[in-house]
Amino acid sequence: MSELHNAIDILMRVQVRRLDEVFRSREVFSDKRVNTPFALRLDGVRFSRVLADFKPRSFEVHKALLTAAMNIMEELGCCCSYVVSDEINVLCLDYVAYGGRVEKLVSISASIAGATVSTVLGRRLFFDSRIIALKSDTEVSKYILYRARVGLNNFVSEIFHRVTGSKYTPPLNSMINTLKSLGIDIYREEVWKVVGTSVVKKLRIRAEDKLGWSYEVCPGFVDAIICSLTHLPTG
Repeated sequence: MSELHNAIDILMRVQVRRLDEVFRSREVFSDKRVNTPFALRLDGVRFSRVLADFKPRSFEVHKALLTAAMNIMEELGCCCSYVVSDEINVLCLDYVAYGGRVEKLVSISASIAGATVSTVLGRRLFFDSRIIALKSDTEVSKYILYRARVGLNNFVSEIFHRVTGSKYTPPLNSMINTLKSLGIDIYREEVWKVVGTSVVKKLRIRAEDKLGWSYEVCPGFVDAIICSLTHLPTG
């Protein structure tokens, strides 16, 4: 009997139905589901190391993250996203894909981001993905502002430590003032570097008067907040 013959003979005796029940029951998070509204936050894994030859807050990297955000929005049917530093925040407010299955949402979003950014930048890059449940329009706005504030702090502190060599991280205002005294004015930096970029989904007319979606890139976080408020279910 050939090796292949023997292998198939062994597999033919496997009780697929019984083992399927056993191992499906042991899938972690397989029964976890989420309802809208929620945010998917994707963070780059070891970006500073893998992209060490890129400038800090490189526009090339930022564009790759924006492309990934659009691809995730298209696949999952989400209305807007906010990109800052090495993170992507996708807001799912009026529709949830894959029946809200947590394992599907986090794994697929991380896969899309990794594949997109790796292809664009020509590097092997990975993301982790998590779901943050949001309860109201107020929480959606607060969440975007929270991530924008973290992104601002990271941007300023990165420059502060690089320029001063200090191991201590002062309050944000103090860092901004110190940098200004050294000739670095944060308020003169490009908007996307400091406060990120919004991507909003808008309905447009395609050829032959057919409706479709387009993705508009807007500097800053305000457009993501405005878009999220208009897409939250009412009542």
